Order: sequence, then C-alpha cells, then structure tokens
Amino acid sequence: MRNRVTGIRDFQWHEEALADNLRALEDYSPEPKDYRGVSIIFGGHSHGAHFVFSDHARYVPNTSILLEIKNKQTEEGGVDFLLDAGAGCFESYNRLGISLRNLRAILISHNHLDHVDDLRRILLMFRPEVLRGERGPIELIANGTVFRGGAGYPPLLWGSFFRGAIRKRMLNHGDSVSLFGARVTSVPSHHVEHPERSSTTNSYRIDIRLADGAVHSLGVLCDGPLVGQEKTKRKVVHVDAIAPMEGVNTLVLYLGTTSEGPLVPGHDPIFDTATCLHGARAALEYLASRECMPDRIFLTHFGAETYDIRSAKLSQFLENSGYTTEFDYAADQLDRTLRELGAATTTVAVPRIGERITLMEAL
Repeated sequence: MRNRVTGIRDFQWHEEALADNLRALEDYSPEPKDYRGVSIIFGGHSHGAHFVFSDHARYVPNTSILLEIKNKQTEEGGVDFLLDAGAGCFESYNRLGISLRNLRAILISHNHLDHVDDLRRILLMFRPEVLRGERGPIELIANGTVFRGGAGYPPLLWGSFFRGAIRKRMLNHGDSVSLFGARVTSVPSHHVEHPERSSTTNSYRIDIRLADGAVHSLGVLCDGPLVGQEKTKRKVVHVDAIAPMEGVNTLVLYLGTTSEGPLVPGHDPIFDTATCLHGARAALEYLASRECMPDRIFLTHFGAETYDIRSAKLSQFLENSGYTTEFDYAADQLDRTLRELGAATTTVAVPRIGERITLMEAL
C-alpha cells in the first residue's frame, strides 16, 4: 500500500516491512576493502528542536555520530560516515579538533532541526572542493520524505545550490546500498505512534568487512522504535525496527523521543527518559529472546541536562535516587535490565562527547 502523502509504505501492520528488511539482510556480502579498524565518535547527545536557534545549542550540541572506517592503523586514510547533523554538531567537532576531511557519506534519519540543522554548514565546507573536481560528491542518504517533503516536513534542501556537491540516494525502508565497501540498510522507525507518519524516519544498520574478513555490524535505532505508552507504562516493541538489528555488534539507542516529550510546556524531562526506557527494555528483551544481544550499547539523544533544565522535581528525583545526572540514571537502569536478562557480556554507556571509541580492529 502506498501513502499518498509520503510516497512511502504505510506500516500500520508491520509484517510486510519486517519481511522486506530481513530479506535485505539475507544475502548480505560487503565488498572486501583494506579496512583496518572501525571507531565511533559522538559529536552531541541532545535532542529537541525548540532551542536550536539559541546560543545554548552551541554548547550542548544536538545528536550527531561520526563513524570512522580506517584504511590504516593511523589517522590517515579511510572513509567516514556521519549519522545525523543536528544543531551545534559542526562547531562541536571543530572545538574538539575532530576532522571531517574523510567524510564520504551522510545518513539522515529525518528532517527535524535537531537532526539536520548543521547539514548545510558541513556541505558548504566540501562544496568548493567538489566543484573543483578535487573530491567526489558527498553521498546523502535519506528516505523520500526527507528529500521531497511531506507529512509535515519541508524538503531538506531548497534550490540548486548544492547540486553537484552531493549525490542524493533515496533509501526507503528495507532498501540496502553498498557504500565504499560498507553495506547500509534502511530500517523503519516510528517517530510517533500514528502509522501514517511513522514511515518518515529511518533507522540504519551498517555492516563493514575488515581486511581480515571480520565483519562489524552497527545498528542505530533513531527516533521512535523505543517509545512506550507514558500513561499506562505499556512496553511497545516495533518488531519491524528491532528485528533487523539482530546480530549487530554495537547498538546505538536514541532515547529521547516520544510524542509527549519535553516540548510540552510543563512536562518534566525525566518522564521522557523514563518512558523511552520502557521501550528500550522491551527491545532488549526481544533481542535476548532471540539470543542475539549486542556486545555494547550506547545511549544518546536524551537528557534534561541537554536542555539546561534542572527542574526542582528532576533535581529531587536524582538526589533521592543517588544519581548525578539523567545520563547516569538511564545507563544504570538499562544495565540492571541487562543483568536481569543474563546478558553479562553486554555493556551500556553514554559516551563522552568527542571520545573516539574503537569498535573493532583487524588482526
């Protein structure tokens, strides 16, 4: 069935989407490359577009993840992928001294400012070199709604200014593409619980084969799959989003994403995290039932601290619970869930912004 607004499948019933995604992974075979290692850097953790126009976004950048795939065991060579480019991330990378010189592809989850606001600034950096023929265009990956607009989203790029500087690749749910030897698969996400809008967001799975034949799989569950029912605390598992993550080595969870999140006036951000933790627990329970837990889990895209909001209720909650920040609270809660599930070898953490974390190195 086609949705006239978005031009993307309607996922009211998820069986067809799940089958499509699993078929896309069945014949996976990444191209052999002389890659020696994979590392990841978080350029920002915060979420919510209501403050991206303020100076605060410069110091607490929105979510952005840099995936580095190295040709050598040095800082030289290789290719980098960027997952989302929220407000403040470009300045964050600059302040941290993290170079984007090897950037070859940008993967966008959806067209909200806390995911795309710095995209133009990044593309402007590369546009002159591309137009002079000194490097190839940036591969820009997103679903059709991001490029065309629709379902309440404007088109991502207006006019023709970036024409020639980017190569747009429309990757709808279940689609896969080979990029620089890595296999990128689009997975449906559910930013809100209404089916006619849930198809406007991509999650991603990226599989990379290193020089010794080992494959590292990274799953990034973007806004939506972890939403729980806030009023009933009912756990919700969007199987079409979670199932393609079976077998990944590293799983990134965007936590701060509910239809009744902190953007609602008077809403305490702690409940946003608590709500999504219900969904995160359900996702981990599903993966545990399939006996395919990841080696490590990273949490991002959440936290009251990212809003510079410390309500009395939140401060009191953290103090009474013995936590310094909401990040500590979320990581500890999911760590307890992992222990309850018997996943003793899986770790969970909120990485420090700018920290380079090695995911895998070739032998």
